[in-house]
Amino acid sequence: MNGMSITSERLQKLRKARGYSQQDVAKLIGVGRTTYLKYESGDNRPTRKLNELARLFNVSADYLLGLTDTPADPAPAQPPARKPELNARDERDIQKKLQSILDDLDPDTGLAFYNGQEPMDNETRDLIRSSIENSLRTAKQLAKTKYTPKKYRNK
Repeated sequence: MNGMSITSERLQKLRKARGYSQQDVAKLIGVGRTTYLKYESGDNRPTRKLNELARLFNVSADYLLGLTDTPADPAPAQPPARKPELNARDERDIQKKLQSILDDLDPDTGLAFYNGQEPMDNETRDLIRSSIENSLRTAKQLAKTKYTPKKYRNK
C-alpha cells in the first residue's frame, strides 16, 4: 500500500490546518507516532481509528476515506415534530382534571396560599390555572405520542 492515498493526503492536510504535530494526533487518538506516521504515508489505513480521527478533525469518515468531497455530513433535514391533536374527549379530561386541581386551590379551603403566608389573588390564580392547563395539555399530548402504536399515529 505504498504511496499517498486520499486518506493519507487528507489526514496530512487536516492535521497541518489545525496546527497539530504527528505526535499530537497520535496521542489524541491513542496510537504511537510511528503508527500515525504510517497512516499519513499511506502504508497503513486507520480502520480502527477512523471514527476517532473523523471526530478529532470534525469531518465525516466518508470524507477521510475519499468517498465524498464534502468534509462534514450534512445535517439530515427533519420535519418539525408534530404534537398529536387532542380530541373532544381529551379536552374534557383536561378540563375535568384542571377543575379538580383548581377546586383544591379554592380560597375557602385555606389551600390557596403561596409563599407560605399570603392568600392567592385572582391574577395569580389565573396564571396558575393557565400554567396547569398547559401542563396537562402537554402531558396528554406526550402520553398520546408515547402510548399510541405507530401504525395509528397521524402521519
